Amino acid sequence: MNPVELSIVLNSVSTVLFVVSLFFSSSISVQIGALNELTDTIGLIAMMVGLRRVRRSLEYPFGVERRSYATSLIALMIFSGSILGFAVNRVVSALGRMPDVYSTPISLHAVLVSTVLNTVPLFYSAYYLTRENTDPVAKGTMVDSLADTLVGIISFIALYTGSSLVDVVGSVIITGVVVAISFSIGYRFYRVLTGHAPPKGVLVKVLNSVLSLREVKDVNVFKAAMLTEDEYLLVLEVEVDENMDVRRAEELANSIESKVKEVDPRFKYVYVEIVPARREPPSYKEIISEITSLDE
Repeated sequence: MNPVELSIVLNSVSTVLFVVSLFFSSSISVQIGALNELTDTIGLIAMMVGLRRVRRSLEYPFGVERRSYATSLIALMIFSGSILGFAVNRVVSALGRMPDVYSTPISLHAVLVSTVLNTVPLFYSAYYLTRENTDPVAKGTMVDSLADTLVGIISFIALYTGSSLVDVVGSVIITGVVVAISFSIGYRFYRVLTGHAPPKGVLVKVLNSVLSLREVKDVNVFKAAMLTEDEYLLVLEVEVDENMDVRRAEELANSIESKVKEVDPRFKYVYVEIVPARREPPSYKEIISEITSLDE
């Protein structure tokens, strides 16, 4: 199971538990935590449903998917901004009164179970990354789960101590976590819109794997772009012997695609054009030079 799918299920349960705790406590930390859980759940569901539905579209993986993915990120940013505004308002109000925190065993147990549930996708994502260490979605899920776990711990401490000071300080910390998540989402949004390329090391490995094929004489075009965080597009133009027949050219194109995906599974879409070898200096050296000059 993908960490995102597991996170959706557990986040939904965690959201319900935080809402239950709301009715049996007066903690500001719990209120902000409930909104944070709700935001994560809505964002994950919107992203998963959107990406699955557009896979049926003829435009996939281009316009429709990018719009769906970007819209999900925008929605998350809006929700995060709303949480930030609510949190600041509640903290400022509490500073003037500093009331004691009211809680019950139900609220304590609900937040405790929610916190434990959030550790499951955290550890599962870490385990998943040991097998799929190039999957950025798993990394994002792990960071989100870590933030949710931290929010749960702070909320539980505020309820357990009943201290208004702990509750206010905890609320400030949770607000900081929300701000950090908002910046993280904004950075993801920026990467999607700008079509950020894979890391230099990955590009060099891919190019070398293509050049290692005996039939490939040179690589003239090597263009890579990010469609989503876990899906890359690669366009190649390779030179081969001018006497190669069509059947062998098709087999070579399939071999190149397999080689690329072995290096990094994020290259979901690989398009290869086969052209006759030219009597010109090799182009791949210039491509390597361009790759090394890229910003990470």
